[in-house]
Amino acid sequence: MTDFSDLENAAQPVADFLRGRDEVHVVGQYDADGISATAILVEALERRGLNVSFEILKQLYEEDVDEIASSGHSAVLFVDVGSGQAEALSEGFKADEVAVVDHHEPETEAEFPHFNPHFLDVDGGSQISAAGSAFIVSDLLGGNGDLVDWALVGATGDIQKEDGVFQGFNERLLEKALDRGLVTEEKGLDLYGRTTKPLHRSLMYTSDPYLDGITDSESGATQFLRSADIDMRENGGFRTLDDLSDAEEKRLTSQLIARGYDVSELVRPIHKNSDGITLDELSTVVNACGRLGEPEKGVEILRTEGDSMKDRVLSKYGRRISSAMGFVEDNPSRLSLSDGVGVIDADSEVGEEFIGVVVGICMGSETLREADVAAGLAEAEEGVKVSCRARSSLVETGLDLGEVVSGIAEELDAEGGGHGAAAGAMLPEGARDEFVSMFRERTATYT
Repeated sequence: MTDFSDLENAAQPVADFLRGRDEVHVVGQYDADGISATAILVEALERRGLNVSFEILKQLYEEDVDEIASSGHSAVLFVDVGSGQAEALSEGFKADEVAVVDHHEPETEAEFPHFNPHFLDVDGGSQISAAGSAFIVSDLLGGNGDLVDWALVGATGDIQKEDGVFQGFNERLLEKALDRGLVTEEKGLDLYGRTTKPLHRSLMYTSDPYLDGITDSESGATQFLRSADIDMRENGGFRTLDDLSDAEEKRLTSQLIARGYDVSELVRPIHKNSDGITLDELSTVVNACGRLGEPEKGVEILRTEGDSMKDRVLSKYGRRISSAMGFVEDNPSRLSLSDGVGVIDADSEVGEEFIGVVVGICMGSETLREADVAAGLAEAEEGVKVSCRARSSLVETGLDLGEVVSGIAEELDAEGGGHGAAAGAMLPEGARDEFVSMFRERTATYT
């Protein structure tokens, strides 16, 4: 059975690759996990006095590999990408020019330093994220144990918690963070912005589960709090959820239950960093930066705790999500549900960066609550972006969404992959209908 020291031993070649370098270029992925992993390694390498540059991509394609390989960097480190492009990396780089830290299903072994938990039969989709893997490498470099909370931000963004509880090696990382006083744990309502946002905004920003009449509705959230006899203001300012007494939070919970909301999805362990900010909130902010096309801001927010930047990012992100959900709600003909498989065909009306978020929200609301697995399609510059999600119950019964999607993509001469519960692909324009048909056929057997 794999233990933590096995992961450290497997990560050692990447740490050795980085030691003694004067310059490293880091290439990451634009979701919360990839941005967190990038931030960890950029911070760790700069602490060693290296000249560090970085870029963050939506996906790593063969043309990207060629471009990066010809850019003149003496050492390139790929994080949260690379394992699925090992052959292209081997062809584009010399073995002493490139290394990979990833947690996606690997394409093949490689001659270059390549740390991936899957090589040790550890599920990178649920037990440790790219940020967790990046932390192990950074810790081996020495003096970077204080970055472990960023690893948990990445794991949170990669949906590697079950009912609010970290799984697998993420639990070990949590223990390290708790021991160092970098993270605290308590039980309570797991609403967005619990420690920083006005209570009515925490309610209106809650999207998982989707609270009909409250989510995306400031007036609905305000009216709900009044009906629960919860004062929103205190000493001239708005109260946060953290400001409520135990009795008030229990009353709020009771009122949510009375309204028919599934509170079991909301009462969970609450993890906060040393500044009192929940890891869920940080993860949402970092993810929003990527979705808005500003992933570098996510790295900056983690490294500098830029509070004013967080508010601006979330305000912009909230408007984009609200607009996307408005389109879905106003166009029910774009949704279909059959045998537990849902499909949202947003065409060009929802940005490719947001289609995965929309699928997740719809599966948590009445829109696709009956779907066990769903796919969203949106027009993209390169073709058709596909984002798929599956409920954990299906993954537990054997569904590996990443394997399904990558298999379909390969048959359609496209690229795709992911984890057990989340996957994506970029299709040629003419393959839209064929993908949907194959996706329905291959996932319906699990529903």
